[in-house]
Amino acid sequence: MPRNSRRSLTAALLPAGTGGRALCSVAVASVLLVLGLPSAATAGTYVVKSCGEQGDNRATAFNLERLTVRMFVRRGCNAVGRGKRGLLTRNSYARGGRVSRGSEARMVMNAPPGATFVGLKWAGEVYRPDCRYEAQVYARGPAGFSTVARNFRPYERCAETKSVRISGRKGAQNYPFRTDASGRQIEATKIVQRIECVAKRSKPFCSNRRPNYVVTYRAYVTVKDETPPRGQILADTPLARGEWVNGRQPLNYEASDNVGVRTVQMGGLNTDDRPCDYRLVVPCPSGRGQVEVDTSQLLEGAQPLSLTLTDSASNVTAVPGGQPVRIDRTAPGAVGLTLDGGDGWRGVNSFTARWANPPESDRAPIVAVRYELCPAGAGRCLEDRQAGNDISALPDLPVPTMGEWRLRMWREDQAGNQLKDNASLPLTMRFDGERPELAFEPTDTADPTRLAAPVTDKVSGLAGGQIEISRVGSGNWQQLTTSMEGSRLVARLDDGQLEPGSYAVRGFARDQAGNQGSTDRRLDGQPMIVRIPLRTPTTLRAGIVRQRRGGRPSKPRDRLRVGTRRRASVVGSLTSDAGRPVSSAQITVLGHVEGQPEVPVGAMSTGPRGRFRYRLSRGPSRTLRFVYSGTPVTLPAQRQVTVLVPASTTFSASRRRLLNGGAVRFGGRLRAPLDGKLVEMQVQLSGRWQTFRTTRTGPRGRWRVAYRFRRTCGLARYRFRARLPKEQGYPYERGQTRTVQVSVRGPRCR
Repeated sequence: MPRNSRRSLTAALLPAGTGGRALCSVAVASVLLVLGLPSAATAGTYVVKSCGEQGDNRATAFNLERLTVRMFVRRGCNAVGRGKRGLLTRNSYARGGRVSRGSEARMVMNAPPGATFVGLKWAGEVYRPDCRYEAQVYARGPAGFSTVARNFRPYERCAETKSVRISGRKGAQNYPFRTDASGRQIEATKIVQRIECVAKRSKPFCSNRRPNYVVTYRAYVTVKDETPPRGQILADTPLARGEWVNGRQPLNYEASDNVGVRTVQMGGLNTDDRPCDYRLVVPCPSGRGQVEVDTSQLLEGAQPLSLTLTDSASNVTAVPGGQPVRIDRTAPGAVGLTLDGGDGWRGVNSFTARWANPPESDRAPIVAVRYELCPAGAGRCLEDRQAGNDISALPDLPVPTMGEWRLRMWREDQAGNQLKDNASLPLTMRFDGERPELAFEPTDTADPTRLAAPVTDKVSGLAGGQIEISRVGSGNWQQLTTSMEGSRLVARLDDGQLEPGSYAVRGFARDQAGNQGSTDRRLDGQPMIVRIPLRTPTTLRAGIVRQRRGGRPSKPRDRLRVGTRRRASVVGSLTSDAGRPVSSAQITVLGHVEGQPEVPVGAMSTGPRGRFRYRLSRGPSRTLRFVYSGTPVTLPAQRQVTVLVPASTTFSASRRRLLNGGAVRFGGRLRAPLDGKLVEMQVQLSGRWQTFRTTRTGPRGRWRVAYRFRRTCGLARYRFRARLPKEQGYPYERGQTRTVQVSVRGPRCR
């Protein structure tokens, strides 16, 4: 078909004469009909997959219902092969000529007796260059059409459908079934794929020169069946007759169903999975079968016999037997074993193991237990026996030596039946009766604040501990944050927070069994005494300097007022207690603005002479804290400075010269904008500044004040300025603007 001859199509999808609602779809040339498989069939349904799987060349669910002369049908679902692949119905165009009116190729999938179709997913292709053919894929039942997948009615919009091709190979699309007036879904009893020559009587033939066809690539039909299967157990084997048996035993049955029996199961453990093919409408067989019962999976003693039949649509039926099943396998089974107090290490050599004997009718009672103790590592195991009617515990059981042991137990019944293979899972028993030993290592000059105490425990190992300090003579002990590094207890002394003096140190260590050891000695036997401070003290100096115009900077101060346009820096130095400079030391700068939390704002390193400089950026009034964190051998230090920044605004007057009676508008904008900031307008009278008007800034920090001169005589010159008072919530100090002079001329003074 030429590329420029392919056109879009909107076609009614109901066949002629249905009387149903028109169902329309838009088909574009080379558009795929992509449909997805259902995730799982629900109870009472199953899915017939025709041409549905990759490499499957069967479409046996469809049967040939009608095939006339010069019409053609082929089941070629396998994607590999010559010609159009799939379930194909078409005219036999290879012979040319004409096809008589009424010629038809029809394939039908019929529902099993007592079952219906309730769902259709379809993917395929319709090609109809001659619009006298009718091409359809639909589902129909006694109540009418249920759904229509494809429908090309004869002569309908013929000019647009001469060369329409609709195709799809990658999936399947769901075609919902219609509902009746009461809202109930219309179920179908057959799925039809057909193509027929429906020419007019005046010209009763169709063309046979080109192929006209309907092809199904995939069809997934949901079958609904609510009829449960039927069956019976055949009393022709020892198991069915109620004889005592063990091992594997056959059980024969008879089962039938309109859609076939899928599985036959006994006791949820023994199953006969019958061969099913869901490419067929009736996928599973009916008839006689056999379940091979493994009696080792069943409880011992007498128990009822029943089979569970499940048909292809997951309908289930229970079939009872005439006689109970009787099983006896001689040896008692394994039970779960628990240990009082858990399986952790303990310092007392006494253990109690317990278990629960399940109720067992038709069984010999338990009269003794046998147990085995084995070392966790290499070594010889010890076995013993303890008697007792319905015994359920081994009380006060000791282990041979300190260490880790494994306990296994198996039961013995009154008939002497016992099997070591039925022993319980191993239970761990751990015993350690020795205390750990520890002492403090010598102080490391490269890291004097670190306190370390190696701990020796030969059996269970170190579990934790605590290091404490006390000022000599005070009797008050303070716990240090203690951690474990391998077999060591490690803590750190914050000598920067302790008063100088001598301190005693002691340590406690406990092992996994709860045994505790203590020490206040070093490894060489000397008392563990330390002198605070352990690290070298340092001094941090810092002050604010302001660059004078064309001169030397000001003297460093810890509190200084800095204008918004003035350059200022913080200079400082870091020295040791002997006054020696500390070079290459990291200094962290933390800033705090009123009403806000302290945050890091910068960092620097000291120079070769221990000095540093921090250039102040523009901003509000703030407090800066310079922090030296110290090193393992030097103490930390810090210094705080305060930068005071006055509030600032632009200031202008609309007129500088005017006559009495005229008005001047003063205005400006905050350099740090704030909505609602108070602005005081001042004038200089008699050598003093007086406030004559106040206002508040707008959303962008702008403000405006208007003033009209009414009482000026002669020529008067006035000096004005704006004053910004300090307010809470605005992190700037009090500020004021430059002065603006306004000349006013009035009438001659009298």
